[in-house]
Amino acid sequence: FGGGDGLFTQDFAGGNDEAHAVAIDAVGNIVVAGNARNMTGNNGDFDFAVLRLTPAGALDTTFNNSGAVPGMKVTDFGGADLARDVAIDGDGKIVLVGKALGGSELAIAKYNASGTLNWSWTHALTNATGSLEAVAIQPGGMIVGAGTISEVTDEVALVRINGSGVLDLGFGTSGIVRDDLGNGRAARIEDLVLHGNNLVVAGSEANNG
Repeated sequence: FGGGDGLFTQDFAGGNDEAHAVAIDAVGNIVVAGNARNMTGNNGDFDFAVLRLTPAGALDTTFNNSGAVPGMKVTDFGGADLARDVAIDGDGKIVLVGKALGGSELAIAKYNASGTLNWSWTHALTNATGSLEAVAIQPGGMIVGAGTISEVTDEVALVRINGSGVLDLGFGTSGIVRDDLGNGRAARIEDLVLHGNNLVVAGSEANNG
């Protein structure tokens, strides 16, 4: 695996790169998601980044093979963009969730199995910041992102969009759920899993006072 020592490292473009999440596709390829700096020249900000390894731990150069660096793909939303989790749907498409523009927008990007961008989605926050920290894909392809929106206090947040990148307006309030879990509490989501038709989240809450 990797260079024979069980390790794989990859520099995207000479900046500080971070891996935050990993998933395995149906044929055993390893998909790693996080952030890469200096890939798009936008003042050195971080961008969403995803790379794919073969089961043997080598960079899969068939992934985004026509890109600047085969095996890797970045998406720039226009500022400091951080991907926090990754999931793979039944067609092998890859979904990253996180935040864009330093947290002023929630962000999701979906990539084809070939490594090209399928679509991207953002939701601008008014007088607030936030991030999606976890993602799950429901049967039928609905994508659920979970995280935190910080306004007066930290609130748990969930969004649901369909496989084509359209917000599901029947979920929560116009596609988004926000809940502080009680007066004066700071609530945050760190992980999300499916349990049948239900969504199970884990995180933390604390008194602000």
